[in-house]
Amino acid sequence: MGMGRDRVRRRGRRICLGLGLAGSVLGGLVLPAAPLLAEQDVPLAFVREGKPVSEWDRDRLLSDCGAVPVVVQDPYYETTKSFLACPLRFVLENGFGVSARDLAQEQFLFKAKDGYMRPASGERLLEQGGYLALGEAKGGAGHWQPIGRRQLDPGPYYVVWAGADQSDPHVYPWPYQLVEIRVDAVENAFPNTLPTGVPKGEPAWFGFELFRTQCMACHAI
Repeated sequence: MGMGRDRVRRRGRRICLGLGLAGSVLGGLVLPAAPLLAEQDVPLAFVREGKPVSEWDRDRLLSDCGAVPVVVQDPYYETTKSFLACPLRFVLENGFGVSARDLAQEQFLFKAKDGYMRPASGERLLEQGGYLALGEAKGGAGHWQPIGRRQLDPGPYYVVWAGADQSDPHVYPWPYQLVEIRVDAVENAFPNTLPTGVPKGEPAWFGFELFRTQCMACHAI
């Protein structure tokens, strides 16, 4: 299960955030959770409107993207974290084989290994500060500290943001347990969410836009 399943009240509203690094209590001392071992090298799939475009495994990402340590203020761990990560712009351009200029006009869906979807605009994803994390900076690719109340493995891939104003997961997508990046609009991927039969401009369309841009950040379909 992944990407914002645990909810806490923050800034006067409920948003889906992990409860941070849990610990084990022993003799009154709180010990940090042990790192998770590297899992099988699961490839990251790139899909356009249901059709596969390419797959990149961890080794290829490491060798081609110029992965570097990146320090972020992580909203799910609720602390400063350092990851070994690739620039998100490089990942998108090379995974889809399309220039950033063209990708900026697209709509994207991030898919977790449990099927959860997180939408985002291409314009947002191509901002400076976005990275695809491959593992902890100290442990290396494939090694992760468990995340959230359930102490989940956030791998195989995790999108993170390094900018000081990019830590709000309602504004910037922070999907973990990522296995697929899809170029597709919410209304195409989930046609039953559309208020069909209702004229444009009616409140139902406002509700759909609110759901697409805000609610899906926390709630899976």
